[in-house]
Parts: sequence; structure tokens; C-alpha cells
Amino acid sequence: MLQAKPRNLEGVEGLERAADHATASSATGTARPLNPVIQKALDAKLGQLGIDWLKVDSLVIRSADKSVFATVSLDGEAEPVELTVLYKLEGDQLVVENVEASKPWMSKALQLALDTKGSSFTLPTGMAGMAIRILL
Repeated sequence: MLQAKPRNLEGVEGLERAADHATASSATGTARPLNPVIQKALDAKLGQLGIDWLKVDSLVIRSADKSVFATVSLDGEAEPVELTVLYKLEGDQLVVENVEASKPWMSKALQLALDTKGSSFTLPTGMAGMAIRILL
């Protein structure tokens, strides 16, 4: 949810509501099911990446403390997995500082992947990049 309210933009309340709905967070910061449009977009992107075995059930982005909380369902896992990611923004880079999962082995695997492949990701340009920056 957006914390600061720019004073010179019309429709700021609409932007805040859109960010709140997009990230499936409530005013209290608790997760709720994703907006169906956002769910379809995430599912499509994950499918394009060959990650069709993962479904994002809920997603909360807290820009104030640069954290992301997600609940995901994985093929072959009986229970959903909870993820917590701490990040920072450096220019056009999103840098993952820490990632933890509700399953300890998964936390270690994720950290190993970040250590091996890198923890810095370039944010897209244009409207997609702008939308991401608003949420983060």
C-alpha cells in the first residue's frame, strides 16, 4: 500500500486503492485472495517463464519497510508455502536482501539460488516499470 500521498496528482486515492487491490493487502496488512485480473497476469507471466507449477495465492507488498509477503501453492506440496522477501531499490535495480520460506529447506535453496545467480534484478522501463515502482 502506498504510504506517501503526492499532493499534486489527481486521483491519488484511486492509485492507492489500485495498489492495495493489486497486492492483495488489506488496511491491516493481512493477505486476502488476489484480484482476479492480477492473478491471471501473474499466472500468465509464470507460465511464460516455464513456472506453471507455482501459483501465487496472496501477495502483500509493504513499501514502508521494503518487504514482500506471499503465499504460494506448489505442485507436489500438500500445504501452501509462505515467503518473506526483504528488498531495496538502487536506481533501476531491485536488490533482494533476504528471502525466507516457511519450509527451512526452501529458504536455503532460495538463498543458494540468489548467491549463485545474483540478487539484483533490473526493473522494466515504461508503464510496467512505473507501475512496479508505485507498488514498491
